[in-house]
Amino acid sequence: MARPKPRAKKGPSITPIDIKNKEFKGALFGGYKKEEVRQFLEQVANEMSNLLKLNKELEGQLTQMRVKLLEAEEMKTDYEKLQDRMLILEGEVEAYKKENEELKARIDELENLVEELKSQIEEKDARIEELSRGAGTPDEIIDVAVSAAEKLKVKALEEMEKEFSNLPPSFRPMINKILNRIRKEILG
Repeated sequence: MARPKPRAKKGPSITPIDIKNKEFKGALFGGYKKEEVRQFLEQVANEMSNLLKLNKELEGQLTQMRVKLLEAEEMKTDYEKLQDRMLILEGEVEAYKKENEELKARIDELENLVEELKSQIEEKDARIEELSRGAGTPDEIIDVAVSAAEKLKVKALEEMEKEFSNLPPSFRPMINKILNRIRKEILG
């Protein structure tokens, strides 16, 4: 025996129109007054109609609230993503600050090295001057002195370039600028 299919839940099984149009069979004795039954059915039908309208409005409001809830959840997710990104950026800023401080320290070290090498060159120049007073022709002594000074200058520049090569590539433009300035000062 085939089972009857269950009704799909679309709305109430009885409508206000069903209530209004309901007819009752007459009873011989002790029946109800037709007019009172009719008025009551009219009242129930109106109340049911009002309840169905209210239910529909509430369903609409519920749908709107669900949409707003989804929007709020999306906003929360976006906010959390922004917070995560902000933490990452703060970490990157701190890393750049640390790199910048390290670079400044390296620059200070190299500037001190430049000053030290200048001092050594001056000492060598003074030594060469002393030696030139006592040995060889002046041209020979000058050639030896100039050659020694040039070697010292080149060695100093190579040392600085070696030190700078260990720095991050993002600092390369600033490093090249500094090296060019030092080359001009040392090599003239």
